[in-house]
Order: sequence, then C-alpha cells, then structure tokens
Amino acid sequence: MIPTGFIFAVLDCDADSIEQWNRWYDLEHTPPNIWLPGVMLSHRYVAPPECHEVRVVDPSSAFANQHGT
Repeated sequence: MIPTGFIFAVLDCDADSIEQWNRWYDLEHTPPNIWLPGVMLSHRYVAPPECHEVRVVDPSSAFANQHGT
C-alpha cells in the first residue's frame, strides 16, 4: 500500500489529567483507528520538557503558568 496522507494533531492537556488522557489515548482511541481500512500505522510523539519551557501560551489560557503538558 502506498501512503497517500497523514493526520497530524497537536494538543495540550491539563497537567492534572495527563495520565488519564494518556491511558485513554493509548488503550481506547488508537486501537480502533489503526484497524480502519487504509490506516497503516500510528506514532505518538511527546514534547520533551525542554520544549515545554520555550512554548508560548496566551496568558488568559487555562494552560498558562506551565499548567499544561
């Protein structure tokens, strides 16, 4: 099969919910999506801590003050 596209999503998660979100994503969200016809694989990338330090967040956002991950 020749790849014809990809899905790239970027999101922020509340630091208080990250472990629950990771479990949901890995165990409930990803498996049914990689079973879809035409989906070849799934990779997940997580920004390392040094990237968190340089991110720009709107001060009015719920993710301001390093609250997001």
